[in-house]
Amino acid sequence: MANGTIGKRETVCANDLYVRTDPGTGAWMGTLFKGQTFLVERRSGGSVYGFAYGDINRRGWVTDGYFCP
Repeated sequence: MANGTIGKRETVCANDLYVRTDPGTGAWMGTLFKGQTFLVERRSGGSVYGFAYGDINRRGWVTDGYFCP
């Protein structure tokens, strides 16, 4: 698995990836599943912010490092 690149729509390689309101411990907004995509817009520590496509279709934070290389 790989870190996200700012400005790139990345594909999730993890089985599931939680989308949160804030980096790390923010409230859960939904889950991205393997094969769904996330447009990386910025990063903070070990998390990235952007638009979660798929079932969520909104902006939020995910843990970085779970995208396909």
